Amino acid sequence: MIRALAHVFLAAGMAAAGLVPAIAQQAPEAQERARIGAERVRAQAVLDSELAACYQRFVVTSCVEDARRRHRLAVADLRRQETALNDQQRTRDAADQVRRLDERQRMRSGEDERRASSESASQAERDRRSASKAADRQVGESRASARARSQLPAPPSPGAAETRAARNATRATDEATREAQANERRRKREAATQRRAKPPAMPLPVPP
Repeated sequence: MIRALAHVFLAAGMAAAGLVPAIAQQAPEAQERARIGAERVRAQAVLDSELAACYQRFVVTSCVEDARRRHRLAVADLRRQETALNDQQRTRDAADQVRRLDERQRMRSGEDERRASSESASQAERDRRSASKAADRQVGESRASARARSQLPAPPSPGAAETRAARNATRATDEATREAQANERRRKREAATQRRAKPPAMPLPVPP
C-alpha cells in the first residue's frame, strides 16, 4: 500500500514538474491557469493518498470525511481563483471587442472621409470641365457673331449720309440742267428747220 502511495505522489509530482517548463513559457494568465490545473491534480493525488491511508486505519469513516472535506476546500479555492481569471478574461474580451468596434468605426470614418474627399474632387473636376466647356462655347459664339458682323455692310456714318445726299442732289441738278440745255438746243434746231422750210415772202408792189 505504501508503495502504491509512493507511486501516486511520484506521478503527481512528475505531473506538476512537467507543467513547470510549459508554465514558464506561457503568458501570466495562462501560467495561472496551468498552476490551478496543477494544483487540482495535486489535490486529487493528495485525496487519493489520504483515502488510501484512511482505509488502513481502524476508524475509516471520519478519516475519509476529513480527507474529502480538505479536498473540497482546496478545490473550492482553486475554483474561486479560476472564476476570478474567467472574470478578468471576460473583461479583457469585452475591452478588446470595444477596441475592435472603435477601430472599425475609425476605419469606416476614414473610408467615408476618403470617399467624400474623392467625390468632392470628382465634383470639382466635373464643375471645372463644365465651366471650361461653357467658356469655350461662349468664345465660339462670340467668334461666330464677330464673323457674321464682319460679313454685313458697314452702316453709314451720319457724315457719309449727308455727303451722299448732297452728291445725289448735285447729280439731280446737273441732270436737270443738261436736260434743259438739251431741250433748248432741240427747240432752236426745230425753229431753224422751220425757218428754212418756209417760202420767202412776196415783195410788196411798187406804187405807181
